[in-house]
Amino acid sequence: MAYLNLNMKRIFPALFVLLFIIAFQSCKKDSPANPDKPADTEKPDPSKIYLVSKITFHYANQSGRVEEYKYDAQNRIIQSRTENYHFTPTGSWDTFNYVYDNNNKLIKAEMISYDNRVLTTRLFVYNSNATAGDQVYEQTENGVTVLVYPVSLDANGRVKFVAKRYGIKYDSNGHFSYYGAPEGMDDFDATFQFDTKKNPFYNVVGLNPNINYLEELYPVNSLNNLLTINNSGSKVITYNVNDFPVKSIYTSATGNIETVDYEYIVK
Repeated sequence: MAYLNLNMKRIFPALFVLLFIIAFQSCKKDSPANPDKPADTEKPDPSKIYLVSKITFHYANQSGRVEEYKYDAQNRIIQSRTENYHFTPTGSWDTFNYVYDNNNKLIKAEMISYDNRVLTTRLFVYNSNATAGDQVYEQTENGVTVLVYPVSLDANGRVKFVAKRYGIKYDSNGHFSYYGAPEGMDDFDATFQFDTKKNPFYNVVGLNPNINYLEELYPVNSLNNLLTINNSGSKVITYNVNDFPVKSIYTSATGNIETVDYEYIVK
């Protein structure tokens, strides 16, 4: 009996150590990988289609901005919603639904309420004017105020003017080199620096002036990612294995830091 008790005293500690090792290995196996650092076994897969679904901006003054995007089967944005907030989001979204023509050009953007009522409508008509087009004008549609935006395209099908409000110039790489009032295009002198990786909207289909030129500070739909203007501040971007940004950290010349997180739908 003493012999049995002695062996049991030896066996129980051994079993405890064995179970601890198994549990530890199991936890290691199930632990999520660092999303900013792909696993060593993960390799680029050019067949995967990345569509940005959420962008979260964290500003220096504890405010932020959230953008979310939904897509149709053709990878066109059919809904976008945004919220600017202080401290934490409150769910007060600005939401747009989108309609395109057969050439994947946006023709209608409807701002809708939380109960799915149309609040305002923006219509887009396209031309190939060499100069800024007509002014935005108003009309009504089913009792709703409609703003009509004439959009001028260049020879490459890129937006050149949005009415007389915005003008866009491009460099030889297809990056925008000016975005602002049309009357300032000829006198503007600045250097835009881009990376060589893929923009979050790289795989998005369709021309959407509402998102790309009316709702954003700078055009967002580009081949690559904007790093700095006139070397003002610095931006460090972390990319996934397929060269899409998952996080960027921008430090201004005054030391303020802005962080942006990107999430994707992968097809």
